[in-house]
Amino acid sequence: MKIANSTLFKFNKIKNSGLPICPKVVLLGSPNVDLRLFAHRIGIDLGVPVVSIKQIYKTLLSFEEQYSSETFYRKVISILKNSNKVESALQLEAEMIPEKLLNLTKYTELGYVVYDYPNNVSQARNLEQQSNGGINLALNLMLKKDIAFEKEKIKHQCNNCGREYYKGNLTFAAEGTHIQEVFPEDGVCLDVSKIYNIINSVVHMI
Repeated sequence: MKIANSTLFKFNKIKNSGLPICPKVVLLGSPNVDLRLFAHRIGIDLGVPVVSIKQIYKTLLSFEEQYSSETFYRKVISILKNSNKVESALQLEAEMIPEKLLNLTKYTELGYVVYDYPNNVSQARNLEQQSNGGINLALNLMLKKDIAFEKEKIKHQCNNCGREYYKGNLTFAAEGTHIQEVFPEDGVCLDVSKIYNIINSVVHMI
């Protein structure tokens, strides 16, 4: 999905109205909005990193051994691996773990755009308190039901990699929404791991 010029124009008016040199931006939105897409576009415009707290958690769990000598990260991993998810979530919030991870993320001292946090009032207070000057901008994005319905009609998910593609163009000029057709040949694409396996097979055959 592309972001239409009218939507970017509205954002640029906000951006030019007095954001600081190192802006801290939070994106919120309904489930039918591609917050990740908007976050990366805004991050490019502002020149700041885009951060996903969920992705940080996944990285810590996926590369656990690399953090074996880091006391703080070992503690975070231990909390994340707690089978009691409610208890784990409460501990992460009480100890302000997401805020600490955000501040430790590379280049966030220059500002950031975070798009999957906070998720409740308590987390919002924590983020505001720990963000070295407070959050400068919070955007709440919504996609109208009729647009979401039309979007679902043209959406296709690749059986190989799980990526979402669109079988046709969709434009709602008044709302600043444009979805451009992107569709792989035969409806199936090759992800990186698949390509790597194919290359490996060819090399072994040679």
